[in-house]
Amino acid sequence: FYFVYTCSLNLPFADDFTILSQAITLFQSDSFGEKLSILFSQDGEHRLVFSRLAYTLSYILYGEIDFKFLVIFGNTALLALLYLFFKISKVPRATLFYFIPISILLFQLQFWKNMIWAQSALHHQYILLFTGLTFYFLSKNSRRGFYSGFFFAVVSVFTQGSGLGTILLGWFILLIGKRYQQSIVWAAGAFLVGLFYFNNFHTITNVYAGIQSFEGFKNLLIYFFAFLGSALSFNNMYAAVGWGVILSLYLCFLTYKKYFTKNPAVFMFIVYIFFIAALVAISRSDLGVGNVFSPRYKIDSVILTILVYMS
Repeated sequence: FYFVYTCSLNLPFADDFTILSQAITLFQSDSFGEKLSILFSQDGEHRLVFSRLAYTLSYILYGEIDFKFLVIFGNTALLALLYLFFKISKVPRATLFYFIPISILLFQLQFWKNMIWAQSALHHQYILLFTGLTFYFLSKNSRRGFYSGFFFAVVSVFTQGSGLGTILLGWFILLIGKRYQQSIVWAAGAFLVGLFYFNNFHTITNVYAGIQSFEGFKNLLIYFFAFLGSALSFNNMYAAVGWGVILSLYLCFLTYKKYFTKNPAVFMFIVYIFFIAALVAISRSDLGVGNVFSPRYKIDSVILTILVYMS
């Protein structure tokens, strides 16, 4: 957080300009209906409601869009994730020593771009927090946990498009726990959320790049495995792919051992990172496999490493 505070600047970068433009339009609109339309509008494959609300919060607090505030706010998700990991790791206080590596793994500089890029910090770190909270509350097997889990699942959907995977995996937790009545309610709610999300939906991403040629399919597989193992690779493609394959085999092992019955929150969180890897591979592999080492993506591989350690 010393580096976050000293390296972040009150300047927009890359996608920050897009959200800034949308936020200004949101503030200047006199119509409540138009404000809602801008708030829930599509940006790429996402509906970035959470990011736009964060920009609005900055404007309310400071009378301006303060990007240093947004960067710091985006990185506070890491503190919340640390506490969430403590709750779902089920580590007894007597053996708290074993929790230390989690904080060492979490607070590192591999995803340094989130220290200077407000939208990346809000986009890539809070989606992980909201997803983790969804699985944590659902694993509590209570009525309050069910509704809290659904709330954070919906929030995750409108933080990043991959939140649709969060809401799907939350449904699987209910099915695994044989909570069939709640699973029906969840499915109905998820259907309504999906209906709203995909209303007038469009994308310019070439999602068929991985199946149009053998070279495209090879790049997709390399990107998928390298995405998973990038945090352990020192930016070496062979090491990243190798670790990605090992992590994939480990997920198969956890599934075989039915680890999802022992700690469904950790298991589904691991599956979610694999889901993220698949989505990014499909949408970004045609840009070149070297793109997998972009610092903004490293947070996902770091979180996967932590979850594997916890399991």
